[in-house]
Amino acid sequence: MWQLPVAATVAAAIVAVFLVSASARTPVVIVSAVTVVAVGLACAEVVRRGQVIAELRDRLAAQEAENARQSAETSRLAGELLPHVVGELRKGAFPEDVLASLDVSAEHRAVLRSVVDAVSAEEDLRGSAQRAFVNIARRVQAIVHQQAQELREMEDRHGRTPRSSATCCASTTAPR
Repeated sequence: MWQLPVAATVAAAIVAVFLVSASARTPVVIVSAVTVVAVGLACAEVVRRGQVIAELRDRLAAQEAENARQSAETSRLAGELLPHVVGELRKGAFPEDVLASLDVSAEHRAVLRSVVDAVSAEEDLRGSAQRAFVNIARRVQAIVHQQAQELREMEDRHGRTPRSSATCCASTTAPR
């Protein structure tokens, strides 16, 4: 298609050469030749730039497709994979098994690894807190059991009659 302007310029130059007088033909031929070369170079540059633009459009389309794919993968990560991973970990699945079962890109696998590590640390902390509460509850239970036993022993030693209990308590609270 770029040849059309060059052909039109050549045709115009030929017509101009035949329409001018013999003394003006040499300058017209020189100017016509320079014009044909300039039009040819301009057309070649237009074609080159058109190819560059087409190539850039193709790259842009490919980049947009890649961005759309990554966006879809990220949406899948946030909406589907993260809840699934957290749910599996809370059910007691091993982190490595959960990660191995997923088909994701390396970048998203790194994000999931961070989430898995955070959830595992949270579960470990929760388990540690539960063990601490159980330990405290056992200690309190042991103290209560010991106090109940000591109270039974005191009842057995001092009797269960109100008079003996009042005498016992009155003697300990009376001023000296």
